[in-house]
Amino acid sequence: MHKYTNENFNLIHFSSLITTITLLLIYGVNLFFLKIGLDIQIPFDIKTILLIGGSTYFYIFYSFAEKVILKIPFLSKICKVPNLNGEWEIKGEGKNNLTKDIYPWSGKLEIEQTLGKISVRLSTTTSTSSSKSSTATLKYDKGRYILKYGYDNSPNNSAPEEMRKHSGNCEIIFTKDLLAGEANYSNEIRDRKTYGTIKLKKVI
Repeated sequence: MHKYTNENFNLIHFSSLITTITLLLIYGVNLFFLKIGLDIQIPFDIKTILLIGGSTYFYIFYSFAEKVILKIPFLSKICKVPNLNGEWEIKGEGKNNLTKDIYPWSGKLEIEQTLGKISVRLSTTTSTSSSKSSTATLKYDKGRYILKYGYDNSPNNSAPEEMRKHSGNCEIIFTKDLLAGEANYSNEIRDRKTYGTIKLKKVI
């Protein structure tokens, strides 16, 4: 996976959330110690919490949140980061810039995502090539999430001789329920003179 830019994610709000959780946890631990009769108290002044939270607490909670926060709908909604993890069935329609020929194709799209990293892999049913994202940007617009990513495509051994390694860009607009989407893609014209559209439907 690689890092991606998330225009919706507010680090300041997230830091405030971490600080609040930290305060509540420390308060709960202190109450527990008092209840069982232990004369131990974790420092509870805000300055101490903020100083520690700027390093240790933030690292611990961020590392934890990066892996699990997207799996908790309530927290995912608060952080404005959609959970795109899963496998998507795709049906595409490609067009040639020169000949204007249109050809249908199908395959699957696999998205692996955490709070700070993402990976998008696409493979066709013919298995002649596969692509993997190299950069990505996520944003929220008019009630829907939009994922833009750059990719590198590598033909495998069974690919036709005219196919060669190339790169391109894709933009996916997901439905509000995140169960489907539509996309536009274009390959770098100097390497492969094609572009097209894709329809996505979530499988897993």
